Amino acid sequence: MGMVRKYQPDAITNLRCGWVGDMIEEEGTRATKGPISNEIY
Repeated sequence: MGMVRKYQPDAITNLRCGWVGDMIEEEGTRATKGPISNEIY
């Protein structure tokens, strides 16, 4: 998280990273909807 804040201080993170994030994302067993992109960013 220190590296994220150092190089991209405006990045928004969630709790998945193992540190305190900016938001809490409620995950569940919902089905994936919409198109899936194969692009590599």
